[in-house]
Amino acid sequence: MKEIKFTVLMCTYFKDDPYLLKKAIESVFRNSIKPNFFILTIDGPIPKINRQIINNLEKLYSFEVISLKENVGLALALNSTLKFVKTDWIARADSDDINLEKRFSTQLKYAQLNYDVIGSNILEIDRNGKLPNLKKNMPITNLEIREYIKSRNPINHMTVFYKKEVIISNGGYPNIYQREDYGLWAKLMHKNCLFYNVEDILVHVNGGKSLYKRRGGYKNAIAEIKLQLLLFKCKIKPLGLLIFDLFLRSAILLLPNKILEKIYTKILRVKQF
Repeated sequence: MKEIKFTVLMCTYFKDDPYLLKKAIESVFRNSIKPNFFILTIDGPIPKINRQIINNLEKLYSFEVISLKENVGLALALNSTLKFVKTDWIARADSDDINLEKRFSTQLKYAQLNYDVIGSNILEIDRNGKLPNLKKNMPITNLEIREYIKSRNPINHMTVFYKKEVIISNGGYPNIYQREDYGLWAKLMHKNCLFYNVEDILVHVNGGKSLYKRRGGYKNAIAEIKLQLLLFKCKIKPLGLLIFDLFLRSAILLLPNKILEKIYTKILRVKQF
């Protein structure tokens, strides 16, 4: 089998929990297979404690830090970092989630099978213990993913393992608030890239009430409209479904946080234990 080299890309910004940031970086290097490179992009100014944690971890592990002068958001931060990647493959990792030890070894097996984008299931955990652990099951095959994307995001961004070239050649992430990944999958699917989701849980995601609070509000409603228009432009969603979803999804995102929490935890997730 051909050796596949890969780079882990992680971004951090001023709102990140320093404890979770430390755990997230450590989880990358505690994998059974270590990345060839790790790039941490600091998106604008961050608290001193976060900077100190990064400095301490740099002494233990080998990774590159890229600091942006201003906070530009995840999409633009990732796009600015792509040019520094030297490997053909990239693994995305979030700054508050835990990558399980088998994550990279599992995804590397599927990278040998000519897929362009490889994701996995996740387990959402609440560090405060106020919500149950919730499993997010994803469609598995390329055909299932192509159908699923019409209504929901088909790849968990914090689990994705993808080819650098297909991202760069298609213009990188669209700058859509909290939907930059969904928009990217739409662009790649329009170019007939091949997708796959590993059925295993490879990442534990720190959720809780703060996660659902970030999902609603006027800013999210505007971003949802931009996303739906992109899905239509990429010929993923027909006009009739576009009009229906524009009204329905925008209205849901303007609901109170407590109702949004119920929708996510009772309808869109599966209680694990």
